[in-house]
Amino acid sequence: MPGDPSRLTAWLLTRYDDVRQALIDPRLSTDPNHAGPAVFAVPWIGGQHALGLDRDMLRSDGATHTRLRSLVGKAFTTRRVESVRPAIQARVDTLVDGFAARGEADLIEEFAFPLTCSVIMDLVGIPASRRQEFDGWVRGAVEPRPHEYAGVPQAWESIWAFLADLVTDKEHDPGDDLTSELVAVRDGTDRLSPEESSAECSASCCWPDTPRRST
Repeated sequence: MPGDPSRLTAWLLTRYDDVRQALIDPRLSTDPNHAGPAVFAVPWIGGQHALGLDRDMLRSDGATHTRLRSLVGKAFTTRRVESVRPAIQARVDTLVDGFAARGEADLIEEFAFPLTCSVIMDLVGIPASRRQEFDGWVRGAVEPRPHEYAGVPQAWESIWAFLADLVTDKEHDPGDDLTSELVAVRDGTDRLSPEESSAECSASCCWPDTPRRST
């Protein structure tokens, strides 16, 4: 099947020393521009690459990574993290109250994923009225079942259009959120482009949300 990820060759490292060595090995890269056509044939990888949504700090090397990390680090501060602590605690309490009386729970479905999603969307500044819709696009983009592959490009286009509009909105009407900080951050005359801001938001919203269901 074209774009079937099971056709890709991969290596799995589980020992600490091996992982550490791989992370500093200059022969290995997280930059998608170094990937081959078989990788981009996977729908949820090729879809975001075509739109530029993989041009974020986590998927860049060398000077590009250093530049993006410096700029993003100015926005993602300790103050920013601490500012959302009360909201996170309230969300944790609500989720735990939902299953505590039963004495058991599926901690992935009932706690870890809903907590992660709500915290990230709060940080990024996604309006509450659009969160269900946005989450649907993310599911369709990064965790499709084989029969859903045809819809992956449209899901990524929806994510891209939404984040591009969000970045534009925050440029004109900033709020108390990470997207507004990314738009405003400066390092001398350098700043994140709108496309880079969208890519950083995409990395924050999409990848922690990925392994939610099996195919």
